[in-house]
Amino acid sequence: MDAYEEDVLALVKRQLFTEIADALKDRNHPDHVRAIERKKNWDVWRKSNHCLSYGPDRSTLEQVIRFSSVTVADIGRGLQKSSRGEWSLDQFADEIISQTKLPTARSFRAPIDPAGTFGPVACACIQQARLMLRGSNDRDVLKDFKRALVAVMQTRHVNFIPDTLPNPNGTGAPLRTPSIHAWTTLGATSATPSIAVNRLPTQEARAEAALAQFTRLVVDADPRASWDTVSIKISEFPKYLDRTVLPQSWNWASAKATGMILETYEWADERMRTNLQDPLCSLALTLAFLLSK
Repeated sequence: MDAYEEDVLALVKRQLFTEIADALKDRNHPDHVRAIERKKNWDVWRKSNHCLSYGPDRSTLEQVIRFSSVTVADIGRGLQKSSRGEWSLDQFADEIISQTKLPTARSFRAPIDPAGTFGPVACACIQQARLMLRGSNDRDVLKDFKRALVAVMQTRHVNFIPDTLPNPNGTGAPLRTPSIHAWTTLGATSATPSIAVNRLPTQEARAEAALAQFTRLVVDADPRASWDTVSIKISEFPKYLDRTVLPQSWNWASAKATGMILETYEWADERMRTNLQDPLCSLALTLAFLLSK
């Protein structure tokens, strides 16, 4: 995934600076201030540990929304959706394999950047897997490769990716190159801000309020996103039973535990980290939640 993230960074830099270059140079340009802000947001984002994750307190997602928004009003609309909208990690992995499993070079398309290095790297990885598992059924080789690819994306917290805009003609195939104005979320459900932002006095205030709610709704809807128990009431906890990660306060709380409580923590920790498909995971997560309270 290093190659994929590097491709995304290069794609964003190329497209963003093409958009803001004139406004950055000309102090009298009507979009000069906005161009400076977008450049600052991009600079913060490119230095993040996982540029395609939601980030601590949704901070990385917010930076992506800010630099990809042409106007302040666009910020309040949240992450701009691609023609695909939403996907699962499995679907993303299937698409990667479908584009790279052939032994000959080919023209890649979004969400892979045709101008990047990830496509050829993925091709090489699949061929290497075939060599290492020579004699195995090709379907089994690809199944193992997909399982490894999904595991890496989970570890790297890949929550959203630049993807393709709809065809500008309204019909026909989508464009082949990913766009900074088209993002596909991986695993999240649709989220639409519902607060009465129109009551706020300025456009900036309305955009900030809508952005905060949008990112919160997106992260709350994704079972792979980081979360905490501080603001969650016990009566609300059943909504979080599909989470596949432990609460942020887990390590702190387990460090304070002793005796039977510590043993319970360790048991729950082992269940959550080693076998997410185990039915006891919901029990482990419930114990983690109650103990953190």
